[in-house]
Amino acid sequence: MVIAYLVVPRDQYTPFDAHYFPGAETTTARLSEPKNYRTADDPTDVTVLCAELACWVGDELWLSDPKSIGELVEGDLKRADLPTTNHVHCEVQRLGSVYPVYEHSTVQARQTIKNWVGQPKRIMSLGRQGLGVPDNLHHVLTMGSRAAEAVNKSGSIDVIEWQRSLGEFSKHVVQD
Repeated sequence: MVIAYLVVPRDQYTPFDAHYFPGAETTTARLSEPKNYRTADDPTDVTVLCAELACWVGDELWLSDPKSIGELVEGDLKRADLPTTNHVHCEVQRLGSVYPVYEHSTVQARQTIKNWVGQPKRIMSLGRQGLGVPDNLHHVLTMGSRAAEAVNKSGSIDVIEWQRSLGEFSKHVVQD
């Protein structure tokens, strides 16, 4: 993933903490404004936007210079009918591994794993990677507590209780 930090010469870009772009028409997947997540003594004449752009290590986007990446983000925001940032600087960080990538060719294998996870014998799988879910930390902590509750004093797993918990986990909504 390429993370682009755009320095924007205004107090606030939008009042929202994040914007999500799930469609193929944009390269930017998520844009956040960290200033909107907190109350702090931030400067009033500048804000920073954090754009997340999914890519593969070594591809064209990965190898792009910060100026080009900043322009790409600007174009994505325009296509999404968001205001122009008029950013004055773009700082780029490249992260080789961020989220799991689910290939279409692995659908059946993932279903097999999901079925196995739902019927635990001695091992319980949970969390982002264990269940293939993009949950927040508080969701994962809840999963840990529910997993502990589903293990009885003899160490065996209460499968019915765990399946009930898995059903609840499927209703989690990612929060920013």
